[in-house]
Amino acid sequence: MTLVIIGWVGAAMYILAYLLLTLGKLRSDSILYHFLNVLGAVGLIANAFHFNDYPNVVTNLLWLGIGCFAIFAIIAGSRKRKAGNRRNGGQLPGGAPPH
Repeated sequence: MTLVIIGWVGAAMYILAYLLLTLGKLRSDSILYHFLNVLGAVGLIANAFHFNDYPNVVTNLLWLGIGCFAIFAIIAGSRKRKAGNRRNGGQLPGGAPPH
């Protein structure tokens, strides 16, 4: 019963992420958007594995990997931008000071 609930919560995370993206409340390059997708994937993987639904397991493992990669890329990009700002005195590319 618990894995059924976990599966439903996972499905809800997918739907919530997509709804918030569609409504413009989240951006596709936000960590929260990808985190909701990662949570959704974990819930649906647990549920699908329990029911021996291996096509769903594989699909959601790939979804999980994409979400984790996206989070990593966002964090890495943010760190690079911060390091670049420190190197040029906090100025934006092109020499403009930050707002």
